[in-house]
Amino acid sequence: MAKVAVAMSGGVDSSVAALWLLKQGHEVQGVTFRLFGDGRTAEEDAAAVCRALGIGHRVADYREEFERTVVTPFVEGYLGGRTPNPCIFCNRSIKFGRFLCESLAAGFDAVATGHYARVERGPDGAARLCRAPDRNKDQSYVLYMLPQEALSRVILPLGVLSLPKEEIRSIARRAGLPVAERPDSQDICFIPEGGHAAFIRSRIGKPAGEGRFVLEDGTVAGRHGGVFRYTVGQRKGLGVSLGRPAFVKKIDPETGDVLLTADEGGLFHRTLFLSNLCLNQKNLVFPLRAKVRIRYAHREQDAEISLLPDGGAKVVFDEAQRAPTAGQAAVFYRGDEVVGGGTIERAEP
Repeated sequence: MAKVAVAMSGGVDSSVAALWLLKQGHEVQGVTFRLFGDGRTAEEDAAAVCRALGIGHRVADYREEFERTVVTPFVEGYLGGRTPNPCIFCNRSIKFGRFLCESLAAGFDAVATGHYARVERGPDGAARLCRAPDRNKDQSYVLYMLPQEALSRVILPLGVLSLPKEEIRSIARRAGLPVAERPDSQDICFIPEGGHAAFIRSRIGKPAGEGRFVLEDGTVAGRHGGVFRYTVGQRKGLGVSLGRPAFVKKIDPETGDVLLTADEGGLFHRTLFLSNLCLNQKNLVFPLRAKVRIRYAHREQDAEISLLPDGGAKVVFDEAQRAPTAGQAAVFYRGDEVVGGGTIERAEP
């Protein structure tokens, strides 16, 4: 049996993960991250669960690193016309970066989280990241960057349990855990009510990114309050009326222009270029045939991946995909297994 540090947010998923590990006979300690604000609600809920389970609990203050490696790149990304995924930043630098390193240094054998994904051993004994059986809950997309050395020290109990969310809550109820009815967390944990644009506006403290809505024929259709309010492919909430549906086709942070199109077909692209490439298997042969997922809610599609001299990759889909967006991840799958991924830099028609 192993000594395991469990990242506990005070939610039902991480609480049931800790419960499962305990029932497997592991020595378990709960750890709650203080990432922004005072974090008291999450800390109190997680502490209550740990008391109910009879395990230790501590708080790890990662606010400074979270600000530097997650919040700041998130804000800068939107100001630069990109659509970043902060969960990927957090998993790389906090959950499976600092937390994992500190836990191993403190004598733990592994760390665990409440993510819906699986870690399995391949024929060569190497740890491999796989999607959760329930694709509606699968979170392998935001874990693609985990290297082998990290995966070998990670346990994902909810991937093992392979149960729908209501059954996870039932397990928590039967165990008398005080968070069984706690609502699921919002998409971005540090964004309060009002959405990401209001958050970014409050952070920069001054007008930034104001500019023009421009149609494809060069007509100026109006003004907007900042490029950070928009993402490629967006139709609703544009704040401009054209008398017909319009979509964001391109964002230019240098000029402040947001290019609008009435032709949704112009949002579709076959070719993507990636940076920050991460490959999770040795001896992959390129060009590589795989299925590629370009956003969290996207259904992965067939593509060919080629390596580029600059260390990035080129992805060519068999069929054009709608609105690939700079800053999002493109994640490669072969069957249920994640074999790599990278950050989308640009797309070509």
